[in-house]
Amino acid sequence: MPSHKDGAWRTFTNCVYAGGTLLVPTYVEACPQVQQQALDTFRRLLPGWTIVGVDCSALIAQGGALHCITANVPAIGRQRRGG
Repeated sequence: MPSHKDGAWRTFTNCVYAGGTLLVPTYVEACPQVQQQALDTFRRLLPGWTIVGVDCSALIAQGGALHCITANVPAIGRQRRGG
């Protein structure tokens, strides 16, 4: 996990798994070698998956990253209750 000296808790595990693609948060403020190590670790652990880094520098300042902003997205095709 990158430094949080500025109060922003950056993490590479606040990611989104999407049909064989993993979207991993990256940050301009983080050390490039640490980010590359995180991406390489996901590639090693998920062979056959496409690993994509997504700059979440602006999102993390709001207190979240990729998983946080997708947590309340409804499943496609799900019917509403009571309707």
